[in-house]
This record gives sequence, structure tokens and C-alpha cells, in this order.
Amino acid sequence: MSEERERFTGRDLAEALAAARKKFGLARRDIGYEVLHRPVVGPLDEPGSAMVEIEAWPQPGARPAPDTGAREERPRRDRGRKRGAAAEDLPPLVPGPEVTDPRAVVEHVVRALVTGFDLDLEIDGVTENEVGMRVNLVGADASLLTEDEAAGLDALQYVVNRILLRDGRRDAAISIDAAGYRAKHEAELIEQAKRFAEEVRRTGQRRRMPPLGPYERRVVHLALAREEGIRTFSTGKGFKRQLNIAPKRGS
Repeated sequence: MSEERERFTGRDLAEALAAARKKFGLARRDIGYEVLHRPVVGPLDEPGSAMVEIEAWPQPGARPAPDTGAREERPRRDRGRKRGAAAEDLPPLVPGPEVTDPRAVVEHVVRALVTGFDLDLEIDGVTENEVGMRVNLVGADASLLTEDEAAGLDALQYVVNRILLRDGRRDAAISIDAAGYRAKHEAELIEQAKRFAEEVRRTGQRRRMPPLGPYERRVVHLALAREEGIRTFSTGKGFKRQLNIAPKRGS
């Protein structure tokens, strides 16, 4: 396919890339792109201020997906499959029962979801610490997961943990990172928590962290577990809750 560059817009990068995929009839991994414009804060009536604009092109050697023009004739069970991948080409979400190594199970689930979502990502490593196991992803689509305060990253992490919980071969929580985004965010979170802990010791007054998801709350709880004279607890309901840093009772 000869290189043809065209511009596409969307409310976010994912939507702009979806328009490019539809135009070229290619899987995401077969499309190159450059971001020309990202949303900016400005007057609401400023044309295009809230849209992402990209220039996209087919990668060298890319071939169009099979013709999908006869959409109405396809069996209903095949509808909704991603462009360029037949159902039989998609890996199963969980490996067979012969796979017993928890890390291998986790890697299989993550790879299956990345393939199913047609993301240009690969596993760059798996690490484990007192918080749990972390899968690090790298690739051209890392920004799709980290934009909008990592909404895509949180969604992928949630799905992975739900699948693993049902599977039963890995019962501890898994975190997913993309291009080091979460590691950097957690380092900043711990720094803020320790700064608040020092203020609590000095003033005797409770401090509250911003609303945090369950994994982030666990990171802070563990980071401050050995801080003298400090206790942490969560309040509120829902996925994101307030984490409180307060003087330890009796101190």
C-alpha cells in the first residue's frame, strides 16, 4: 500500500485513530500517526479547541483488512469483531489448565486483552513487590492508556483483575503500567503522602489525600505503615475514596 497521509480529528486520540483505521481499513498496529493538535483550555466557542487532530498514514507493507462490505450477510455471532482479525485468530483470555505459573497466567491474560483491543503494545517486564505484581507495557499506543488521567490504564487493570479473580490461579492484585506512567505517579503520590505525614506530626491535625483508587490507597498505606506516630484510613464509598493521614491514637 502506498503511503498516503491524511488528517483525522476526534474528541480524544483513540477516536481520531479509530477514524484513521476506518478510512484505511487497517489494524491499529499498521497505522503510523503524528499528533498535530491536542485539546487546550480556551474560549468555549473557539473552533476545534476541544478536539485532537492527527496526521496518519499506513505503515510500509501494510495490507488492508479483508473486505467487510457485505456486513449484513455475516452471521450475527461474528459481528463486533475487530477489523483485521477473525474470531479464530484471537487468543483465549486465559491459558489452559496445564499453565500453573501465576506469572505466566498474568502475562497470557494481558497479551490476550492487548491483542483483542488491537493495541500496539507489548510486555516490557513483570516485577513484584510488597504491593503486588506489576506488568509494564510499552509501545506506540501507551498514550491511549495514559490520557485522561490514565482512564484506559485503570480500565485495563480492572478487567485483568476481574478475569484473574474468576480464574483463580492468581489471587493477589495486579497493576498495569504503560511507559512508566504509573510508576512516576506513585512516586509523586508517596512523596506527597510523606510530606503530609510530616505535617500531621508537626501540627497534630489530620490531612486528606485526593480521592484514590484501591491500588493507590494500598500504595500509600504501605508507604506510611512504618511512619512513627501516623495512622492511615479510608473514608467514603465507591471506587475512589478519601485517604486520611492522622495522628496515631495515644501518641
